[in-house]
Order: sequence, then C-alpha cells, then structure tokens
Amino acid sequence: MPPQFLTTPLLALCLWILGCASYGQTNLRQGYIITNLRDTVAGLINYKEGPGAYEAAQFKASTSESVVTYYPADIAGYGFVDDIFYESKTIIANDSTQKRTFLEVIVKGDLQLYKSHKTYWVQKGDTEVRALKDEYKPVIVNQINRLQRTNQHIALLNTLMSDCSALRTRVQNVTLSERSLADLVARYNRCKGQVPVVYKSSKSWVKAAVVLMAGVNNSKFTFESSYSPCDHIVGTYEPDRSFTGGVFADFFTPRLSERFGLRLGIQYLDTRYYSYYYRETQYQTYRDYSTLQLKQLKVPLGIRYNPPWRILKPYSGFGLSYTSHLSSDWKWREEIETSTELTINDRKPPKLKNNQVGLWGNVGLMARINNTFQGYVEVRYERTNGPALPWTDISSSITNFQLAIGVSVQ
Repeated sequence: MPPQFLTTPLLALCLWILGCASYGQTNLRQGYIITNLRDTVAGLINYKEGPGAYEAAQFKASTSESVVTYYPADIAGYGFVDDIFYESKTIIANDSTQKRTFLEVIVKGDLQLYKSHKTYWVQKGDTEVRALKDEYKPVIVNQINRLQRTNQHIALLNTLMSDCSALRTRVQNVTLSERSLADLVARYNRCKGQVPVVYKSSKSWVKAAVVLMAGVNNSKFTFESSYSPCDHIVGTYEPDRSFTGGVFADFFTPRLSERFGLRLGIQYLDTRYYSYYYRETQYQTYRDYSTLQLKQLKVPLGIRYNPPWRILKPYSGFGLSYTSHLSSDWKWREEIETSTELTINDRKPPKLKNNQVGLWGNVGLMARINNTFQGYVEVRYERTNGPALPWTDISSSITNFQLAIGVSVQ
C-alpha cells in the first residue's frame, strides 16, 4: 500500500488517467480509404498497432458520422496522411491457403516491400506476393545435431534483383529488419530508373526525449534474520521520506512503433532508516538503536508503454533497476540498564553490499505545456534485494514509493 501522505495525489493521478481513457477508446487520425474502384475517400481512421491493423479499418467520413468497419475484401486499401498506408492483398497463409489481408506498404515501386504482423513480403510487378523467411533447419555437424539458418530471404531477393548487379553484395548482407529491407528495395527501384515511394519517411528511426524529474520518495527498509545476536535489529524500520531527483531518457522508434519504447535513467537518493528496540525483564532493561544511512545512485532500465490517447497522454513502464551505494553506514548501539548501572555497547551490524538490484514499475501522465516544453507527473514503485550482505540466516529488502514531476524539451 502507498504511504498515507501519497494516497491523495496517487488517487488524483489514477482518476486523471481513467478520465483520459474514457475519451481514448479510439485514436482517430486524418486518413483515407481507397475503394475497389480506386476512388479515394478522405476521412478519419482509427490508428492501431499490432494484428488489428491488418484485419480491418475503422473509418468515419467526418466527426459527426458513425464508424464504418472495412475488411480487406471491401476496399483496396487505407492509410494516414503523410504516414502509414495499408493495401489489400492476397497471400499464401501458413496453412498453404489463400487469404485476403491488409499489408503495410513499406516501399512502393516495381519491387514492393510489405509487412504484416510478423512477416515481410515482396512483390515484383504483377507477380504473386511472396514471404521473406529465414527459418532454421536441423543439420548434423561433426555428429552433433544443430539448427542452421536457411537464409531463404536472401535467395529470393537474389532472384528478384538479379537484373541489378550493383546490389549483389548488399543482398548478401541484408537482414530481416524493416530498415535493412527498406533501404535495399528502395535502392533496387532507383537502380531500375524509378523513384520509389517510401512510406513513413517523415518519421525518424530513433527518437529520444530527455526528462528531468524531481519528487518525494517514501522508502522502507526490512531486515530479517533468525541469527539470535541480530534479534534486536530485525523488522521493518521507520520509513524514510526524502526528496529525489534524476535524469531519464526515453527512446522510441516511431517508424516501428509509437507505443513501446525504452527508458534509461540515473537517479540520486539519500535515505536514512531508524529502528528502536525495547525489552524489560525483572532485573534489566534493553534498548537498541539501529540507524542505516545510504546514499544511492540508481540506474533504472526498462520498457515504456504509451497508450494511444493523444490529448493527455498516460504512460506506464516496468523494468530492472541497479543501485550503487555511494556511501553506506549502519550503526547499532545497545543499552543495558540495571538498577545500579548503565552499560552502552556499540555493536557490529551485519555487513553491507556495495549495490542492490530490483524491479520497478510506474504509471504517469504527460501533457504539452507549450511548443517547447512537455510536463510529466509520475508514480513509481520499486523493490530491491536490500543492502545487507546475504548470509544463511540474513536477508533484507528496500521498497521505494515515489511521486515525481518532470519536464522535457521538445
């Protein structure tokens, strides 16, 4: 559960995201459909990623019109202004049957490059649409069973591009990636004296945003041990509340996906945990004071997901975190009091590691402030394997709950 002082802002953020979701069931963008009679009809189309984009197009002639769903047999294609274009094509499915589907057009020319959810396709002129594959086949090498790549895609491209000798070396080195294939097919069309149409050319292959973030952190340290000398310092320590700040970089590949990206960051955190133990017997009173101070540099790495809402943009993420201890200090003072004397002992706590590893997750909301700046508000949770050096009867953990705000430059 989040700490009490963060409950209200967390609830507000969740309601804000749910509010966005209620308006974000579709992601309508300016686009068009091409009828089977080759007429172009402009309107609004629901932008989707994944298998759904190849199955159907949800079209509205205007904002006041109802949504009409078109399937591959209904239209010749659909697309978005200065962006993706899908064409209705007949392909040979994995079960060797013919199937009508939408294929994303990557490069258009005499040799055309298409993409479906998991496969790239090529078509030369009016010939059939053929899949580019690089499957594995079992082989025996030195009496050892191994899997060997077939490079079927290279063999097919060699055949289709045999009339352009300048590309023979490039064909041998091509990989089954959109960037590599798009470059090769575009070069082939230019080799044949054509000007290829490369869709999504206005989108960059890689886009990065640097985000400065600062906020408040609530941290809990839990120490567990069945080793009797440590009995007086086990348990969950008093939570630490402190400020934190960091720099994060979000990386996206807009040509491949607008929703999924990579987040990498550096974050500083200075925490102090406190524990007090009290026990009274007939003749003695025991008091133990334990204080752990950690100055930490955290490096989170993970996946970021942007839902398809466009006005206020919720996002979420998860991943791994690495924590380096810039400094660490664990002190344990024991007091034993009798009716006649007070004994103070500085006890030796368990050894500390130099680092921690853990998992993190977050939800947040970003919104454009103006043409230059974009604002962020984010809630983050992290759990690590703790600073105590693991031993047979010793384990520890740290949980961090953060509320932060940030800004990035567009």
